[in-house]
Amino acid sequence: MENRFIVGVLTLIFTLIFIFSIEALAQMEKTALDPCRADLNRYCQDIEPGGGNFLKCLDDHKDKLTTDCRQRSQRVHQLMVELRRACNNDLLQFCDMLKPGEGRILRCLKDNSRQLSNSCTVGIRNALEARKNLLENQWP
Repeated sequence: MENRFIVGVLTLIFTLIFIFSIEALAQMEKTALDPCRADLNRYCQDIEPGGGNFLKCLDDHKDKLTTDCRQRSQRVHQLMVELRRACNNDLLQFCDMLKPGEGRILRCLKDNSRQLSNSCTVGIRNALEARKNLLENQWP
């Protein structure tokens, strides 16, 4: 009985950590693009946040971007592609009918966090680590 309680508490703790990790990912695109603030204001001020819209807008203007912004946006885009690849099956299974934007996809992953595949869980963890490195080191 005591072992089952401990396992239950540990499962709850890991689930809560995972849910908060997904919440942090929701802020990844905008905060990780800090070196692009001026370029975002110049070229993308009318863009709706979410669904990778900032990245798409920057890509549309890539020949006009500052060097730091171009490098940073390419790195963030690469991280998002890696995360989508890691979670693709989970997205198809749980979130296929959702329209991207306004955090709907991340909310879907959060709502289904207990059922996500190991590859998606690892992908989220890797994306968070990469985001942390981007923000701490501020390298493009």
